[in-house]
Amino acid sequence: QVASSTDGVMGGQSSARVTLDSVMGGRSSGSVKYSGGKALFSGDINTNGGGFSQLNFRSIGPLNIRQLAGFLLHVDVAKSLPATSTGGFPLPPKAYRLEFESRWGCALSAAFAVPVGAQGSAYIWVPTASLRSKGPFFTSWWRSSSVRSYCSGWRGVDTTRITRMTISLLYQAGPFALNIRSIVGYEQRREQQIPALPSSISPTSFLKQTHTSAEYLMGKAGAGVSLVDMQDAAWAVYDMAARQIASTNRVHSSVRESLRAAFSSAAALSTSAAHAAMRSATLQATQSLSSRLALFETSYGQVCRGWARYWTGRGWSWYKVSGSEEETFQLILRVSADECAERCSALASCYGYESMRNERCELWRKSPPATATAASNQPQAVCARKLSFTPVGSSCAGACRLGGGMGSGSELDIVSANSCLQCASKCAERSNCVAYECLEGASFRCEVWRVTPDGTAARNDLTSSTCALKSLFAPSARDCAAPPRPVLSPPPPPPPSPAPPPPAGYWWWGYGQWWWVS
Repeated sequence: QVASSTDGVMGGQSSARVTLDSVMGGRSSGSVKYSGGKALFSGDINTNGGGFSQLNFRSIGPLNIRQLAGFLLHVDVAKSLPATSTGGFPLPPKAYRLEFESRWGCALSAAFAVPVGAQGSAYIWVPTASLRSKGPFFTSWWRSSSVRSYCSGWRGVDTTRITRMTISLLYQAGPFALNIRSIVGYEQRREQQIPALPSSISPTSFLKQTHTSAEYLMGKAGAGVSLVDMQDAAWAVYDMAARQIASTNRVHSSVRESLRAAFSSAAALSTSAAHAAMRSATLQATQSLSSRLALFETSYGQVCRGWARYWTGRGWSWYKVSGSEEETFQLILRVSADECAERCSALASCYGYESMRNERCELWRKSPPATATAASNQPQAVCARKLSFTPVGSSCAGACRLGGGMGSGSELDIVSANSCLQCASKCAERSNCVAYECLEGASFRCEVWRVTPDGTAARNDLTSSTCALKSLFAPSARDCAAPPRPVLSPPPPPPPSPAPPPPAGYWWWGYGQWWWVS
């Protein structure tokens, strides 16, 4: 172990200073403050003309890292930013770069990402095997062969005499805060401790934003930073997001296991191969999570108020919603719109949801009104009704028919889709769609119907088709477009409590009664 706190790392408080992109015309900010043994590195990254902030620790004496297996960083989680009326959304993990520099400006570097959360801390392991030659700052744009050529031989990185350690944040716009509790080097590997995703953040939205952030970083390769540096940063973002999703129990077990297998195998790959593997795993996980969402008929800029109906088990009953009746919905605060939709998808007792400012979520126990009320002061309000797609006849299979014949252009539209679930989603998005037909075979075909088909017919060719009517969600109804739902296994029963030991003592009869003598 090389240090037990940031005070002892590379010379302590007196050695720390921040370098900004203002040296190259940038506008980013950054500072470091010490409090209670922690070092808070914070600021704001502005990618207009620059895009980095760098925390430098210079040692009083040379630091020897040659025999170390890696470094364990104990940091506070990055506070999640719930979506607000200004359009802010929960951030994906930010990727930082850890560097160790010796003489001639040559350095070894590796990327790491910090998980997001509401509170608490995380332990992040950076193995020395992941450190690679970076070269001096003025050769960062060189080809890797040129860097190796410059930083080799007598100018190579001397891992027994590290004179500076640097933590940098590159090209990730917006405010940042990295609160470092300790950086400790170990001769044997240490396990990471990564927190689960906060309940206020939608796993699907989180993975989509992670992919967007990683792709943006890859697009910055060559702008003063090498391709392999950006691949390393993008991999770190994917890796940390996958670890957080894998630790989140509300995510389906198959998704968690696939991500766990991906980051476990990627650890042994090269930088470019690890980035490609985690990118593919993240996209597959995002698609899998998206396919598990229910379909909704959504009204934007509106709240769920007015006349509505709900399924009683025997028929539809009408009721009027005029306020916040507790029997009508369950209220959850500080939850994004995406998370609200995911929670409603997972509950058979939820018939729709309302979200306002991405902070207030109402999970409706009855179907919300068909004509929601406009919310002029809530432009981000959403009123959504969960849908079911029921069979026209006794089965979902078959082609839609109207009056015994196929529909015409005045009765349906042919739209682009890749699956029956996506075809159903296209119908859900259209207020004038009452049914859909998807045809699977040599080529896929999706029809969204504006009139109600009155029957189905089997096809004679080697294709399969589905015809279903759009209707309000009813738990007992057969749903032709029902996505697979996560099956949460019940927790194992607690072990039986051991029987209490018999009391030490005996019963004694005397004076006309029994006495306990201990």
